[in-house]
Amino acid sequence: MKTIIVILLSNLMITLATAQQTKTYYDNGQLKEVGSYDKNGKKTSEWKYYYNNGHLLEIGNFKVGKRTGYWIFYGENGKLINADNYSKK
Repeated sequence: MKTIIVILLSNLMITLATAQQTKTYYDNGQLKEVGSYDKNGKKTSEWKYYYNNGHLLEIGNFKVGKRTGYWIFYGENGKLINADNYSKK
């Protein structure tokens, strides 16, 4: 659990130091995703995806448009399901 907290805090620091965040929304007004793009239009830094009920779906980082590092996945009820390390893939 400590590792997840450290990763989330690191992701937050990286996000604050990068480009302007982009947000998209579901038709019902709920936030769908939030993240940043690099100058070439590739996803970069931390991204968060949400279910249409407002609960967090997944959170993790992109580098040059590809998932990297630890990603954390949640169920529609908001409970932690899994964490996966994309740096090894």
